[in-house]
Amino acid sequence: MDVVLQAGDADDWVYKGEGAANLILSYTGSSPSMLGKVLRAKKILNDKAQPAPTCEVFSSSEQLVWGEIPGLVESLKQDCLPQAYAQVMSQHLGANHVDGGISKISDYDPLDLFSGSKERIRTAIKSFFSTPQNNFRIFVDGSLGFGGMGGGADTVHPDEIEKCLEDLTKVSGLQPSDFIELLSEAIFKSGVLDKLLATQKLDDHDIEGAIHLYYDIISQPCLVCKNITDAELLHKYSVLHSLSLDKSCKIVRDFLIAATTKDCSLMMCFRPRECETTDSEYDSVFLESVNRTYDYKAYFVDLDVKPLDKMPHYFKLDQKIVNFYTKNGEVRRVPCDSSKGGSTGGDDSKAQLEH
Repeated sequence: MDVVLQAGDADDWVYKGEGAANLILSYTGSSPSMLGKVLRAKKILNDKAQPAPTCEVFSSSEQLVWGEIPGLVESLKQDCLPQAYAQVMSQHLGANHVDGGISKISDYDPLDLFSGSKERIRTAIKSFFSTPQNNFRIFVDGSLGFGGMGGGADTVHPDEIEKCLEDLTKVSGLQPSDFIELLSEAIFKSGVLDKLLATQKLDDHDIEGAIHLYYDIISQPCLVCKNITDAELLHKYSVLHSLSLDKSCKIVRDFLIAATTKDCSLMMCFRPRECETTDSEYDSVFLESVNRTYDYKAYFVDLDVKPLDKMPHYFKLDQKIVNFYTKNGEVRRVPCDSSKGGSTGGDDSKAQLEH
């Protein structure tokens, strides 16, 4: 059902977070059909001379990459690219999970969160509470209860964490240990991070392979090969350059889809079940410490299309990371001269918990 919002409805929505191109708002009004809904609103710059931080058009090369996805290119004409791309991501993450400076080093280890082990997931959630940075926020009835609203690394100063947790307990009735158990159980039971990890693994060539295919797609000489003198490496990359255009587009497309999932957010919403029933439309977890069942939903947000022309940026960033570790003796390999697994610049997935 389509909903048309008027200016007077603004009072029913509160800010929850934002990405580069969009704001996330939560509904706080009284309409039963809207309870639990969030709104993804596109940013519009006041300075019209500056380009908006979103993809309004596809270049001819991007049309080659995304042309095989039904309706995606056409969605630009209808100004509904985010919705169309959400359908692309839902095929990987599951339709029921897709919604259309540091003062202290974090203890968070992504390997714990993605381990599939309930105990290690709990360890990851505990680290979010001790050093939330920009990775973790809790909202209670639409209002921020823990974490920060900005995008900086320090969203809660270490000295303020204890007081924030005390305030969170007052408004929610749950202890921090209850939140940790509730979120850990829901993440483990839902398997939602398994889908995220599987989609991230679509990038099986990494940027060091995909960058060569990028230059083929845009019909430009490969600037990476231009700087390579090793004959064996040149032969290795010539195999990539000999791939068909369709195959090249698929590899780059999978890389960009994986890049989206390495820079997205996970929002989990909880509410106490009022009456014990087995026919609820929601998934649920039982929190033993308070002897209560909680219904929950899990959604991925910030699923924006990554621009094709950002590929050189990903490559340069990757090389900076490799050079740093090589220089500090952590990795014994030469940049560009071997294949590896890596990311496009860090997984910024944020677990946003709404009680």
